[in-house]
Amino acid sequence: MWCVACGTVGLSADRPTHVPPPQISLELPSSAIVTGPRLRKDLAEVVPGAAWKDATLRDALNPLADAHSIAVLRDRRIDPTRTINLSVATVPLRQLLDQIASEADAEVRLVGNCMYVCPQNAAAVVRTLAELRKEELTARSGQQRSQQQQVALQRNQTVRWADLTEASESLRLVTDRFGLSIENSELLPYDLWSGAVFAEMSSPEMLTLLLLQFDLTFEWSDDLRSIRLVPLPDDRSLIIIKRTHRPRDPSQETIAKWRREVGDFQATINGRVVEVAATVEQHEEIERLISGRPATNAAGEPPAAIPLARRQFTLTASGVPTRSIMTQLEGTGITFEFDADALKAAEIDLKTPVSMKVDQADAKAFFAALFGPLKLSTSFSGTTVRLEPVERPR
Repeated sequence: MWCVACGTVGLSADRPTHVPPPQISLELPSSAIVTGPRLRKDLAEVVPGAAWKDATLRDALNPLADAHSIAVLRDRRIDPTRTINLSVATVPLRQLLDQIASEADAEVRLVGNCMYVCPQNAAAVVRTLAELRKEELTARSGQQRSQQQQVALQRNQTVRWADLTEASESLRLVTDRFGLSIENSELLPYDLWSGAVFAEMSSPEMLTLLLLQFDLTFEWSDDLRSIRLVPLPDDRSLIIIKRTHRPRDPSQETIAKWRREVGDFQATINGRVVEVAATVEQHEEIERLISGRPATNAAGEPPAAIPLARRQFTLTASGVPTRSIMTQLEGTGITFEFDADALKAAEIDLKTPVSMKVDQADAKAFFAALFGPLKLSTSFSGTTVRLEPVERPR
């Protein structure tokens, strides 16, 4: 299981004046991507605490995605060099991704099997746009050839591209995979993208994720053999989808209760059902309210902390006060116990700067490297570390 104690890019007393250039990979992303129910399960799994200091968004997201074999797509409008200073205790993987994105003023949406890191205005509509394009496909009927194409466009496929791929080339890879042509590809501006993978996803999902980054969506041709790029409406509140819901009491009081929970939407009572025009997320929340299920994001009991014996630590520090590193570690659920008077008598100062570099060390090796130079011995149980002065020879 992946765990980083204080960031893979290092912890330093002062922010570096020189930031090394990002690593560029012309190789295709790894094919080992978790999808389907396994992905949903992994996102709900608790992962060890983590901390980053003066890291970039790229350096926070990429190792996390690689370690858990998940596909992450960063919207072109989210700066990968945004500085991340974050300390997180043991939390579900999905929550960790949300908190990292929040540091860059971004949000995360799961579309198909891809974690999409994007601006708030894109997060508000991306799933609804993909669902609208899916419903348009499902509603098509006609000749057998069109029906075959309809099935092919909804079949899950995998598409990947390397760093420095042009946006138009990424779009072409997707349309070629599904046997589509583009009627007006000139609407797509020139841009170079980081490498990414769409793992086992449908054409509406892939195309929506690509085009939304340019405030575009698309229309299907009559024969489903091509698409036409179209701008999104200026009023994003128009991006809604119609569905019916069957509450026990289809009344205005019920609709008012829903609106208090999920925000405004259009609704009409039609007999025993309520016809609603809203976003996908609002429809899902309405169904949850009808069923009485607890909210998926409700604050529950904090997850059990992962014992130190099961953690690994990566840390690069240069001239950082030991106590500062301890504070970062405490933010990941670790507790330190020591006798301040005993440390003072042994002339041990926790403000002493330390320089060290460890990579995926177990707890014993990590704490020995951190506290050994201060002549402190360590022992640990669960998530608690006990510090004691090393007895000096008489």
